[in-house]
Amino acid sequence: MKILISGGSGFIGRNLHNSLSKEGHYIKILTRDKDNKYLDHNTLFSYDYFDNGNIENFDIVINLSGESIGKGRWTSKRKEKIFKSRIDTTSRIVKAINTKKITPILLINASAIGYYGNRGDEELNESSLSGNDFLSQVCVKWEEEAQKANTRVVNIRTGLVLGDNDAFKKLILPFNLYLGGIIGSGNQWVSWIHIEDLVNAVSHIIQDETIEGPINITSPNALIMKEFQRVIGKALKKPFWLSIPEFALRLIMGEMAAIVLNSQKVFPKKLIASGFQFKYPEATDSISNLIKK
Repeated sequence: MKILISGGSGFIGRNLHNSLSKEGHYIKILTRDKDNKYLDHNTLFSYDYFDNGNIENFDIVINLSGESIGKGRWTSKRKEKIFKSRIDTTSRIVKAINTKKITPILLINASAIGYYGNRGDEELNESSLSGNDFLSQVCVKWEEEAQKANTRVVNIRTGLVLGDNDAFKKLILPFNLYLGGIIGSGNQWVSWIHIEDLVNAVSHIIQDETIEGPINITSPNALIMKEFQRVIGKALKKPFWLSIPEFALRLIMGEMAAIVLNSQKVFPKKLIASGFQFKYPEATDSISNLIKK
């Protein structure tokens, strides 16, 4: 199939590009980062050309575009950028679909488990209500915009992605400095996914035409933060002793502290019901695999 990946120069996009290419799909990347060192520049084209040029048709569009939520304190300006980078790009893609500039049979649109907000010990699935904080409202509007497309739409609500990415490197850095330990109370739930399982789940969604609407892309085995951190320490063979209290995180990170303090016990109900098989369902195996690499 012919697949367009918007935001394909990021970590998830690059992994999807490599995997889907190996499956024999024809891939093009829609990106603002035309100098990306990881990608074949013959596969890239700009948003301006997408809006105004006579582009080829695609069977599938995967939209991953969005400003990183973890690159700085959430000032009003940063929050606007996080919001607009998601909604505006999705709107451009939906417009192209609805005006029949491209006629894909499937739009896979990124979202996140931030949709659910801070929910304590409640087990969350795709039918659970949204939260009411900043990230929740971004995800709600993001999904609503994607759903306007006149084609099959799947909104993938991803958890914490574990791979050779900045998020995982930030998690293991304190342990390598012998400063690993509990973040916040340690009782908040962490819902995560190995990058290989995320990529395989997207391929599964492409093949299973019955899947539509929101779908959680997380391991079925969420862990509370203290256990998640303990697994990292054990895999690295480094001590697990430091405690970073919630008030200190909020002082340092401001509203952005929600990324590590919000509790989301998410279960991938639809993914499992569709027959998907996880390669790394347990955090111990997932983290050990990545550290060995």
